Amino acid sequence: MASKKQIGVLLVDKASGDQMGFIEFDPSGMLAYHKMKTEMHVYAFRGIDRLLREDWITQPLYKKHAKSMDKNKKLPDEILEQEANSCADFLNSLEPPLRFGGYEVKAQVVVREI
Repeated sequence: MASKKQIGVLLVDKASGDQMGFIEFDPSGMLAYHKMKTEMHVYAFRGIDRLLREDWITQPLYKKHAKSMDKNKKLPDEILEQEANSCADFLNSLEPPLRFGGYEVKAQVVVREI
């Protein structure tokens, strides 16, 4: 049985190292946002979502990679990892540095077996 992977971009507080949020790159070609601090409101992702849609990628991943989707309408892990790396590089290159819910954060790609 093939193992499944969870691929995404973890937002980490630069000062404390705390995990603040996670942008999951779903095999369906959609991005899912997960907050990791209970006091953080999900609306903290609004600015990041807007940045990603306007300045990083102009169309959803399922459209950008439509030819690469398999018969089950899933994107391969390799493409998801490439896009996650591209997203993290974009977020880390922002000037001034990326802020999430009032915290200055850095982005790092995470790939884990589930």
